[in-house]
Amino acid sequence: MAVIERYSYDPYGKVSNTSDTISTGFLFNAKDGVMTDDTGLYYMRSRYYSPNLMRFINADVFVGDIRHSPTLNRYAYANANPTMYVDPDGEYVTVLAGGAIGGLIGGSANLIDQVMTDGWDNVSWGEVAVNTATGAASGAIAGTGIGLVGAISANSALNMANYTGTQYFNNESVEWDELVFNGFSGAFGGLIGG
Repeated sequence: MAVIERYSYDPYGKVSNTSDTISTGFLFNAKDGVMTDDTGLYYMRSRYYSPNLMRFINADVFVGDIRHSPTLNRYAYANANPTMYVDPDGEYVTVLAGGAIGGLIGGSANLIDQVMTDGWDNVSWGEVAVNTATGAASGAIAGTGIGLVGAISANSALNMANYTGTQYFNNESVEWDELVFNGFSGAFGGLIGG
């Protein structure tokens, strides 16, 4: 298979070099965006992006979070740092926000449950960490909008990982029936929330 076109881009997506041996008729076609016409704008599934302006031309639907200042600029691409972050669909911050919210809910709910059940002195901080991590992963996955099948699969796997990690930090063995139950309950949660 021969390479018929090659593009190079700067961090903000502006074409810096092209070489072609045959005209394909496409202005640009790639995994994350499609250059729609001679304006040079990329359509990134939820909004349009201008590599010349280094920003989106319409606002993100996510308003932003005062505690994370880069999210307040609703036109910024990849939180204004494309060498560090990616923004494949113009809704990257939903992944960050989903992860932060999911982690906060997962860790807090587990901590409250442990304190109410066993008292403050008997909190398993490893269990809190596992619930924070799996909550963050679940929230981040929800922020991607991966669809029903993806949500079911991801939540099933995360629920089983959460159970296994909790058992590990509590020095308890993994019971196969409980592992399967957690997989099914995670899948059901993905179905409901998916």
